[in-house]
Amino acid sequence: MTRKTGKALQRARLQMRAAKLARIKRELAEHGVSLRPSKPPKKALKEKEEEIKKLYQELFPTEAESIEEEIEEVIEPKPKKKEKPAEETGGQQQS
Repeated sequence: MTRKTGKALQRARLQMRAAKLARIKRELAEHGVSLRPSKPPKKALKEKEEEIKKLYQELFPTEAESIEEEIEEVIEPKPKKKEKPAEETGGQQQS
């Protein structure tokens, strides 16, 4: 027996797989089935985030506080006070 590993045969198999997948997708679309995953609600994401925070705090209680502060700074940076230069009095110098 000979091996069937020619480039033309590989290309034909690839095209057959692609055609089969396209046919299945088309049939599912005709029946109204969406293949895209639905986005979870914000409430569920928030609950999951809080659960992860609690678990992390249980595992690393001292590190959790410092890391939580760093995360808060990254998410909501504290406004820095800008130093105002000395106000000039209309170009007049004070003696």
